[in-house]
Amino acid sequence: MTNVVLPAELNRGLFPHFYVVDETSRYQIEAFMASGQVQVVRVIPVPLKGHQILECTFTN
Repeated sequence: MTNVVLPAELNRGLFPHFYVVDETSRYQIEAFMASGQVQVVRVIPVPLKGHQILECTFTN
């Protein structure tokens, strides 16, 4: 797999607007959302059970 961004690399300077494949069985972006660093702009449903795409930005 290529072009995977690790949590330590995720920052406003490099990725001011980004998308996350959100899986119900894996917690990947939730800590950023809970801390108020990231906000979800839009939830995009996909036809795969337990998955959705989150359109996200960093908060100001």
